[in-house]
Amino acid sequence: MNRRPPRSTQSRSSAASDVYKRQDVVVREYDTKKLFNDQVLYNLLKRDLEVIRKVMKNKFDHLVNVVDYFENGNMISVVMEYCEEAPLSSYIQSKGQLSEVEAYEIFCQLIKGYQSLEILGLSLIHI
Repeated sequence: MNRRPPRSTQSRSSAASDVYKRQDVVVREYDTKKLFNDQVLYNLLKRDLEVIRKVMKNKFDHLVNVVDYFENGNMISVVMEYCEEAPLSSYIQSKGQLSEVEAYEIFCQLIKGYQSLEILGLSLIHI
């Protein structure tokens, strides 16, 4: 069964999930059959789902908002707000080197996001 949302474009794929963009949201789909073969990835998904459930109930300025989350057979789909900017790692690679001021501003935003997770009782870093 093709679970891809209509009128979407596939943004990227990894061993564990596919990501689709549709209007102002992104759908990340996890194929649990692929994850059962890799215990580390499976444990990361279980931890991510705990975070997703808690983030759905709250809105924070420095976290991507989760719109919906559902399971269907071997697929787990997470609908999140779309962030226009490139991932931080891509941004840093494209810039080469950040100024001290820009690095400080990014670091402050990361700390605020981490503090938001701690408010929810989640003390973790996901790379």
